Amino acid sequence: MFINKLIEQDLKYYLAKRDQRELAIILNAMEVVDLAYSWESFSNEDRQYFFSLLTGPRRASLLGRLQEDFQDSITSELSSADLAKILNIMEPDERAGLLKRESSGRLKDIFTAMGPEAAKDAKKLLIHAPDTAGGIMTTEFTAVGGDLTAREALLNLQGRMKEGRYRNVHTVYVTDEERKVMGGISLMGLIGSEPGDLMKDIALPVDNTKILAGTDIEEVSALFAHYDLLSAAVVDPEDHMLGVITIDDIVDVIRYEAEEDIAIMAGVDSQDFHRKDLGATLKSRLPWLMLACLGGVAAGGIIEAYESALQQVALLVVFIPVIMDMGGNMGVQSSTVIVRGLSLRREIDKSRLFKVFTREFAIGIILSLIYALLLGFLSFARYGSMEGLSSLWLVTGLGIGSVMVFSAFAGILLPLGFRRVGVDPAVATGPILTTIIDVVGLVMYFLLATRFVL
Repeated sequence: MFINKLIEQDLKYYLAKRDQRELAIILNAMEVVDLAYSWESFSNEDRQYFFSLLTGPRRASLLGRLQEDFQDSITSELSSADLAKILNIMEPDERAGLLKRESSGRLKDIFTAMGPEAAKDAKKLLIHAPDTAGGIMTTEFTAVGGDLTAREALLNLQGRMKEGRYRNVHTVYVTDEERKVMGGISLMGLIGSEPGDLMKDIALPVDNTKILAGTDIEEVSALFAHYDLLSAAVVDPEDHMLGVITIDDIVDVIRYEAEEDIAIMAGVDSQDFHRKDLGATLKSRLPWLMLACLGGVAAGGIIEAYESALQQVALLVVFIPVIMDMGGNMGVQSSTVIVRGLSLRREIDKSRLFKVFTREFAIGIILSLIYALLLGFLSFARYGSMEGLSSLWLVTGLGIGSVMVFSAFAGILLPLGFRRVGVDPAVATGPILTTIIDVVGLVMYFLLATRFVL
């Protein structure tokens, strides 16, 4: 980060002097990732100027690393011909992500400028949804025939590398005449093979790690984590090889999904930090806050319904905050464990699910008993000697205990229920869960008060 700041200072210094030569030297020498990190520190006019000073390959590399709004601000200023030149040297998956946001009219001009072969390759990726394996795969992969020897395969690979067609090779895949996947071997495994070995004999099975193009990216990341993969083949339903997904793509997916889940839990949008549009930010937060507001109004209505009880025993109000807070915390803890488990395993078998359910529920009961005894004791010690309040300790103890048990139960079932109906289970750890706990918890507390104190 310190180096980034020094580079930013140099850029701002030479920018103020409008020293094009020094700026071009710095911009084309610094790491592209550092330039992308510093990009938002400059005005749009300065960013356009910087981009014009970059060489073609660095333009392509930078464009692939920038946030979408920065990408769009640059591409909107480029002609279709200039953009096509950059797209032709971009990574296929990064190129597809950018093209999907272009209008249909401009796409036609871009494809014409790219040339028939490049346009054909680009169109292959555009048919896949961005949140699927096909949407993040690259069509630059290494595949050879099964009848080649290891030596022939290595020579083939060397030739392609010299042409600049492949930059990162983790696995060499073996395909048949119809481009169906027969197996794969790591680059190190290929180098260590006997020169005369046939590829179909030394290739290892990849049946467990082949990924259908329509597979959700969360499932893809779980597969990579489970098998410790560096790359995986992407195939169509007929098993024809379409492309590969590499570990760097999965790192981006995991980071994005983690940011998204954390944001959903808090009732905000994961893009709010970078978003410049105030209206879009308000639109993303309004529904969640409205839900919390309605929940608060409902809780207020419950308190109003038991106004007579509060008039008789005003001290009941003292314990409402602690009971509600403990219930909310209990629910969030249980739901977070379940959400994390679901994110690591898209499908949980019934026996494993039952074990997780019973474990979390048992933890909820044990913690509920501990805090029921604690709050009951504190209530008795403070108010037990007061006239008419001899049973208040029982209400507070049972109140916090029952609310925490319910919260643990809700925290377990809500994420599972949301997953069942196809909704992101992370939603269950946010305002929805806390609103339900607040409303139900108040009802339980006042029912106990009505039974034992009034």
